[in-house]
Amino acid sequence: MPVSARTSCFEPEQIAQLQTRMNLWLELKRSCGGNVGAVLAERDEIRRRLEVQGDLEGALTRLDRQIADAGTTARRQAEGAPSGAGAGGPGTGKGGSPGNRSARIQETPTSGSA
Repeated sequence: MPVSARTSCFEPEQIAQLQTRMNLWLELKRSCGGNVGAVLAERDEIRRRLEVQGDLEGALTRLDRQIADAGTTARRQAEGAPSGAGAGGPGTGKGGSPGNRSARIQETPTSGSA
């Protein structure tokens, strides 16, 4: 039996899946610039951003550890210094309270400097 325009060798579920995928592809092309290269470039940019942001909790944990270590060092130095010499060090509220994570991040040296 020959295949006519009214018959198909695909199952209705396959046709629906293909239509869904084609609509997704057309939407991606429309939103990313209209060609394969633009869609792939957008995909690569999204992957890069996810990699940078993916370990945000780990980065915050490392920064918190650095802050705690710096506070311990500052307290030890202040204990051995004459009175008033330790004022303004980490944990004294300068630059933000110890509970303010964004202020603590600004006070923390980068991992490349010690």
